Amino acid sequence: GAVAKEGRLRVLPVFSAKTEWEEVSRKVEGDRGTIRIRYTDHPVENMIGVEAEYRMTRDGGLWKIDLEEEMRAALGDRRGGAEEYIQRIKKGY
Repeated sequence: GAVAKEGRLRVLPVFSAKTEWEEVSRKVEGDRGTIRIRYTDHPVENMIGVEAEYRMTRDGGLWKIDLEEEMRAALGDRRGGAEEYIQRIKKGY
């Protein structure tokens, strides 16, 4: 209850052997889509009833959660690629 719904999804296990969910909606366009689920059972009681939407991508015939945007946001601005970024970090030490 102390963490906002969006924050809970970032810090709590999203899926585990004890997690159950139901599909609320689905939208597919080619190899990309979104799915909205509602957790019906979860190891963390506060997550039960929470709805979450995931971007999906088809990779090798299998649907996978698409985390590209989240990874880019987590990595921040990396102008010049990884090598330049590492060099900038080294200069800071």
